Amino acid sequence: MLADRGFSKTSVRRFRLAGAQRVVVWRDAIADSAVELNDEHLATARDTGMDPSRMRAKLNALEWQMAKRDPDRYADRSRHDINVKTLDLTPILQRAEARLALAQAAGQVIEGVVLSRETDANALM
Repeated sequence: MLADRGFSKTSVRRFRLAGAQRVVVWRDAIADSAVELNDEHLATARDTGMDPSRMRAKLNALEWQMAKRDPDRYADRSRHDINVKTLDLTPILQRAEARLALAQAAGQVIEGVVLSRETDANALM
């Protein structure tokens, strides 16, 4: 495919090794080529004159190539990010406790006992 467009494997390796930014450009180009393969996939699927078994083989090959070039978009399985991000609630709780202490000092807090429905019904009888 590269040879058809006048590129050798050596020139591609040199391009990729020239810098980190070029590696990113190369990967983006590979992902973009999956879109062209998807267009070819759709055109093949709409071709009513093709032999069904040959069509299925071509569609499978195109799907495989698309999944290899852009797995986020075309792979059978999706990737999941399982990184758990935590939040430190200590400053929030400290500010809430400070507000509560100010309200208690000002006499604005009414303290009592929280009752559940079962406890309320038994206590009233």
